[in-house]
Amino acid sequence: MDLGTIRTEVRDIIGELVADFWTDAELNRYIVEGQFRFLGEERWPWLITATTAAVSAATAAVPLAEAIEPSRIIAVSLQKTGDSRIYLPVRVSPAKGFDLRTMYSTDTTASYPQWYYISAVADADTDNLYIYTLTLVPTPTGAMTLAFLYMRDGTALTGDTIEPDLPLEYHKALVHYAAGTAWLKELNGGGKAAEQFEMYAGVVDQARGEHLAEPDDTPLIMGADEPQYRMGRGRGDPWMLRIADTLGP
Repeated sequence: MDLGTIRTEVRDIIGELVADFWTDAELNRYIVEGQFRFLGEERWPWLITATTAAVSAATAAVPLAEAIEPSRIIAVSLQKTGDSRIYLPVRVSPAKGFDLRTMYSTDTTASYPQWYYISAVADADTDNLYIYTLTLVPTPTGAMTLAFLYMRDGTALTGDTIEPDLPLEYHKALVHYAAGTAWLKELNGGGKAAEQFEMYAGVVDQARGEHLAEPDDTPLIMGADEPQYRMGRGRGDPWMLRIADTLGP
Protein backbone atom coordinates (compact mmCIF):
# COMPACT_ATOMS: atom_id res chain seq x y z
CA MET A 1 0.00 0.00 0.00
CA ASP A 2 1.15 3.52 -0.65
CA LEU A 3 0.77 6.45 1.72
CA GLY A 4 -2.58 7.50 0.27
CA THR A 5 -4.06 4.01 0.63
CA ILE A 6 -2.78 3.65 4.18
CA ARG A 7 -4.34 6.99 5.11
CA THR A 8 -7.67 5.87 3.61
CA GLU A 9 -7.61 2.72 5.75
CA VAL A 10 -6.85 4.80 8.82
CA ARG A 11 -9.89 6.95 8.05
CA ASP A 12 -12.01 3.79 7.74
CA ILE A 13 -11.02 2.85 11.29
CA ILE A 14 -11.53 6.27 12.87
CA GLY A 15 -14.82 6.74 10.99
CA GLU A 16 -13.97 9.97 9.20
CA LEU A 17 -13.73 9.37 5.47
CA VAL A 18 -13.41 13.09 4.66
CA ALA A 19 -10.89 15.23 6.49
CA ASP A 20 -12.49 17.23 9.29
CA PHE A 21 -11.40 16.59 12.89
CA TRP A 22 -8.28 14.82 11.61
CA THR A 23 -6.54 16.49 8.69
CA ASP A 24 -4.62 14.55 6.03
CA ALA A 25 -1.41 16.23 7.19
CA GLU A 26 -2.00 14.94 10.73
CA LEU A 27 -2.59 11.37 9.63
CA ASN A 28 0.44 11.52 7.35
CA ARG A 29 2.59 12.49 10.34
CA TYR A 30 1.23 9.56 12.33
CA ILE A 31 1.95 7.15 9.49
CA VAL A 32 5.50 8.47 9.09
CA GLU A 33 6.01 8.10 12.85
CA GLY A 34 4.64 4.56 12.63
CA GLN A 35 7.17 3.63 9.95
CA PHE A 36 10.04 5.11 11.99
CA ARG A 37 8.93 3.18 15.06
CA PHE A 38 8.42 -0.11 13.18
CA LEU A 39 11.81 0.06 11.46
CA GLY A 40 13.47 0.74 14.81
CA GLU A 41 11.89 -2.26 16.54
CA GLU A 42 14.55 -4.68 15.26
CA ARG A 43 17.48 -4.98 12.89
CA TRP A 44 15.22 -6.04 10.04
CA PRO A 45 17.02 -8.03 7.32
CA TRP A 46 15.44 -6.05 4.48
CA LEU A 47 17.15 -2.89 5.73
CA ILE A 48 20.68 -4.32 5.58
CA THR A 49 22.45 -2.38 2.84
CA ALA A 50 25.96 -2.67 1.39
CA THR A 51 27.98 0.29 0.17
CA THR A 52 31.59 1.01 -0.73
CA ALA A 53 33.97 3.97 -0.64
CA ALA A 54 37.31 4.47 -2.36
CA VAL A 55 40.19 5.19 0.01
CA SER A 56 43.38 6.68 -1.39
CA ALA A 57 46.88 6.45 0.06
CA ALA A 58 47.55 8.73 3.03
CA THR A 59 43.81 9.22 3.57
CA ALA A 60 42.67 8.26 7.05
CA ALA A 61 39.23 9.87 7.40
CA VAL A 62 36.27 8.70 5.30
CA PRO A 63 33.08 10.83 5.61
CA LEU A 64 29.91 8.79 5.97
CA ALA A 65 26.62 9.58 4.30
CA GLU A 66 24.28 11.63 6.45
CA ALA A 67 21.81 8.74 6.74
CA ILE A 68 24.40 6.37 8.23
CA GLU A 69 24.60 6.52 12.00
CA PRO A 70 27.35 4.67 13.92
CA SER A 71 24.82 2.48 15.71
CA ARG A 72 23.51 1.28 12.34
CA ILE A 73 26.86 0.05 10.98
CA ILE A 74 27.12 -3.74 11.11
CA ALA A 75 30.45 -4.64 9.51
CA VAL A 76 33.45 -2.97 7.83
CA SER A 77 35.99 -4.54 5.47
CA LEU A 78 39.06 -3.36 3.51
CA GLN A 79 40.44 -4.63 0.21
CA LYS A 80 43.68 -3.29 -1.19
CA THR A 81 43.67 -2.40 -4.89
CA GLY A 82 45.00 -5.38 -6.84
CA ASP A 83 44.65 -7.77 -3.89
CA SER A 84 41.90 -10.40 -3.69
CA ARG A 85 42.15 -10.69 0.09
CA ILE A 86 39.64 -8.95 2.34
CA TYR A 87 40.56 -7.71 5.79
CA LEU A 88 38.31 -6.83 8.69
CA PRO A 89 39.61 -3.96 10.81
CA VAL A 90 38.58 -3.89 14.47
CA ARG A 91 36.32 -1.11 15.68
CA VAL A 92 37.54 0.77 18.75
CA SER A 93 36.24 3.72 20.71
CA PRO A 94 37.12 7.23 19.50
CA ALA A 95 39.37 7.74 22.55
CA LYS A 96 41.22 4.49 21.91
CA GLY A 97 41.48 5.29 18.21
CA PHE A 98 42.95 8.68 18.96
CA ASP A 99 45.60 7.04 21.12
CA LEU A 100 46.38 4.48 18.43
CA ARG A 101 46.86 7.24 15.86
CA THR A 102 49.63 8.75 17.98
CA MET A 103 51.32 5.35 18.23
CA TYR A 104 51.06 4.48 14.53
CA SER A 105 51.15 7.91 12.90
CA THR A 106 54.55 7.28 11.26
CA ASP A 107 54.11 3.57 10.51
CA THR A 108 54.71 3.29 6.77
CA THR A 109 55.03 -0.50 6.76
CA ALA A 110 51.40 -1.32 7.52
CA SER A 111 49.70 -2.34 4.31
CA TYR A 112 46.28 -2.41 5.92
CA PRO A 113 44.76 -0.35 8.72
CA GLN A 114 44.11 -2.59 11.70
CA TRP A 115 41.52 -0.47 13.51
CA TYR A 116 38.89 2.15 12.87
CA TYR A 117 36.76 4.46 14.92
CA ILE A 118 33.81 6.73 14.21
CA SER A 119 33.56 10.29 15.46
CA ALA A 120 31.37 13.31 14.81
CA VAL A 121 32.52 16.53 13.17
CA ALA A 122 30.71 19.83 12.83
CA ASP A 123 28.57 20.14 9.71
CA ALA A 124 28.56 23.44 7.84
CA ASP A 125 25.09 22.72 6.39
CA THR A 126 21.91 23.67 8.19
CA ASP A 127 20.17 20.30 7.93
CA ASN A 128 22.44 18.46 10.38
CA LEU A 129 24.44 19.62 13.36
CA TYR A 130 27.08 16.94 12.89
CA ILE A 131 28.22 14.39 10.35
CA TYR A 132 30.09 11.18 11.10
CA THR A 133 33.57 10.26 9.91
CA LEU A 134 35.17 6.82 9.86
CA THR A 135 38.89 7.09 10.64
CA LEU A 136 41.33 4.29 9.76
CA VAL A 137 44.36 3.50 11.92
CA PRO A 138 47.14 3.41 10.81
CA THR A 139 46.68 5.68 7.80
CA PRO A 140 46.52 3.59 4.59
CA THR A 141 49.74 3.44 2.59
CA GLY A 142 47.99 2.44 -0.63
CA ALA A 143 44.66 2.73 -2.43
CA MET A 144 41.94 0.41 -1.19
CA THR A 145 38.20 -0.09 -1.13
CA LEU A 146 36.27 0.24 2.09
CA ALA A 147 33.01 -1.72 2.19
CA PHE A 148 30.49 -1.86 4.97
CA LEU A 149 27.02 -3.08 5.81
CA TYR A 150 24.60 -0.76 7.53
CA MET A 151 20.93 -0.46 8.36
CA ARG A 152 19.43 2.14 6.04
CA ASP A 153 16.77 4.61 7.09
CA GLY A 154 13.28 4.05 5.80
CA THR A 155 12.04 5.59 2.58
CA ALA A 156 10.73 9.11 3.17
CA LEU A 157 6.95 9.13 2.74
CA THR A 158 6.82 12.46 0.93
CA GLY A 159 3.86 11.76 -1.38
CA ASP A 160 0.67 9.71 -1.58
CA THR A 161 2.18 7.33 -4.14
CA ILE A 162 5.24 6.45 -2.00
CA GLU A 163 5.20 3.01 -0.36
CA PRO A 164 6.65 2.31 3.10
CA ASP A 165 10.05 0.64 3.34
CA LEU A 166 8.77 -2.63 4.77
CA PRO A 167 7.17 -5.76 3.27
CA LEU A 168 3.57 -5.42 2.15
CA GLU A 169 2.28 -7.90 4.73
CA TYR A 170 3.35 -5.52 7.51
CA HIS A 171 1.84 -2.33 6.13
CA LYS A 172 -1.15 -2.89 8.42
CA ALA A 173 1.13 -2.05 11.33
CA LEU A 174 1.31 1.55 10.09
CA VAL A 175 -2.47 1.65 9.75
CA HIS A 176 -2.97 0.52 13.36
CA TYR A 177 -0.26 2.77 14.75
CA ALA A 178 -1.62 5.86 12.96
CA ALA A 179 -5.21 5.04 13.97
CA GLY A 180 -4.15 4.57 17.58
CA THR A 181 -2.30 7.88 17.62
CA ALA A 182 -5.30 9.58 16.02
CA TRP A 183 -7.64 8.25 18.73
CA LEU A 184 -5.44 9.89 21.37
CA LYS A 185 -6.61 13.25 20.03
CA GLU A 186 -10.25 12.39 20.72
CA LEU A 187 -11.66 12.90 24.21
CA ASN A 188 -11.95 9.53 25.99
CA GLY A 189 -10.34 7.81 23.03
CA GLY A 190 -7.65 6.08 25.11
CA GLY A 191 -9.38 2.70 25.00
CA LYS A 192 -9.67 2.73 21.24
CA ALA A 193 -6.05 3.83 20.96
CA ALA A 194 -4.87 0.99 23.19
CA GLU A 195 -6.69 -1.52 21.00
CA GLN A 196 -5.00 -0.22 17.86
CA PHE A 197 -1.56 -0.16 19.53
CA GLU A 198 -2.08 -3.77 20.58
CA MET A 199 -2.82 -4.72 16.97
CA TYR A 200 0.30 -2.83 15.88
CA ALA A 201 2.36 -4.81 18.40
CA GLY A 202 0.87 -8.03 17.03
CA VAL A 203 2.13 -7.26 13.53
CA VAL A 204 5.58 -6.45 14.94
CA ASP A 205 5.67 -9.80 16.76
CA GLN A 206 4.61 -11.57 13.57
CA ALA A 207 7.46 -9.90 11.67
CA ARG A 208 9.95 -10.89 14.37
CA GLY A 209 8.92 -14.50 14.14
CA GLU A 210 9.13 -14.58 10.36
CA HIS A 211 12.33 -12.63 9.76
CA LEU A 212 14.55 -13.15 12.79
CA ALA A 213 14.48 -16.94 12.99
CA GLU A 214 17.94 -18.45 12.39
CA PRO A 215 18.99 -22.02 11.55
CA ASP A 216 21.88 -21.85 14.03
CA ASP A 217 20.56 -21.61 17.56
CA THR A 218 23.98 -21.09 19.14
CA PRO A 219 23.67 -17.74 20.98
CA LEU A 220 27.40 -16.95 21.17
CA ILE A 221 30.43 -17.24 18.91
CA MET A 222 33.69 -17.11 20.83
CA GLY A 223 36.85 -15.62 19.37
CA ALA A 224 39.39 -12.84 19.66
CA ASP A 225 36.85 -10.04 19.72
CA GLU A 226 33.93 -11.95 21.16
CA PRO A 227 31.43 -12.72 22.47
CA GLN A 228 29.29 -11.54 19.61
CA TYR A 229 25.56 -12.03 19.63
CA ARG A 230 23.89 -13.15 16.45
CA MET A 231 21.61 -10.87 14.42
CA GLY A 232 18.36 -12.29 15.77
CA ARG A 233 18.19 -10.54 19.13
CA GLY A 234 15.51 -10.13 21.71
CA ARG A 235 14.33 -7.34 23.92
CA GLY A 236 17.66 -7.24 25.76
CA ASP A 237 19.46 -5.90 22.70
CA PRO A 238 20.66 -2.29 23.23
CA TRP A 239 19.27 -1.66 19.74
CA MET A 240 15.83 -2.05 21.29
CA LEU A 241 16.38 0.96 23.53
CA ARG A 242 15.46 3.13 20.54
CA ILE A 243 11.87 2.00 20.86
CA ALA A 244 9.70 2.12 23.96
CA ASP A 245 8.14 -1.14 25.16
CA THR A 246 4.71 0.41 25.51
CA LEU A 247 2.66 2.73 23.35
CA GLY A 248 -0.07 5.19 24.11
CA PRO A 249 -1.16 6.57 27.48
